[in-house]
Amino acid sequence: VRFIKFDELYHAFYSNMLLSDKLNYKLDTHNHKWSEFLKLNSFLSMVFMYIVCYLAINSGLLPKASIIAVLIINTRLSVAIISVVNSVYIINVSLYQIKNSLMKLTQGVILPAQNLIKLERIKELTLENVTIESHGRATLSQYNATFSTGSIVIVQGQVGMGKSSFVRSLIAQPPLMYGYIRYNQVNITNIDALTFQREVAYYEPSLSFFKGTLRFNFNLYGVYESERMIFIIKKCCPNMSIDANFLDDVDVDELKLS
Repeated sequence: VRFIKFDELYHAFYSNMLLSDKLNYKLDTHNHKWSEFLKLNSFLSMVFMYIVCYLAINSGLLPKASIIAVLIINTRLSVAIISVVNSVYIINVSLYQIKNSLMKLTQGVILPAQNLIKLERIKELTLENVTIESHGRATLSQYNATFSTGSIVIVQGQVGMGKSSFVRSLIAQPPLMYGYIRYNQVNITNIDALTFQREVAYYEPSLSFFKGTLRFNFNLYGVYESERMIFIIKKCCPNMSIDANFLDDVDVDELKLS
């Protein structure tokens, strides 16, 4: 999943909804025009047929019994013309939709860079002399640490201390200004962006829980053991009183969690 903010996702959804309404309006307009055009064509052909038949009968060129055959032929020709026009219209609409869908598949695609390294699996994260400056002052200075697969690390701090900036720097969004971040001993600036999309799950602070219980939200991210869920919650909220029932009996919207 591409790294996106909730506001951007909402805006994209709203824009697509407006575009869909606009396309539906255009389709309805074209359908109305074609429908009226076909009705006009049927009316004119019927009037023309009656005039021709009247003149032909008066001049003796057409027997009266042939009028029935002419009516049948005219009806079938009108149906055939309507069917052909509708088929051509449906083909054009389908080609337009296919073209737009194919164009969307090629938009915003991040191609692998030839001069960057693509990691198949991340086993180690190393921080070297990492410094985070928030509002002109360093909230994290010359920090060094190494984390391996399975490590659980919690970033705590007051609002505006640079927690989100620090976490975003782990996926080079934006790149770190002071210090070095290495995955598998490879500098983050030399790693292909596709590696982060495939190997790193990053969530914006503005994102909220899905509707349902806390256990349901944990299950969505591959956490199924109750003990592990409680351990994670206690690490984040040590003063909160929780038990196994807490995971299933309370809707997540009623909890003071973020």
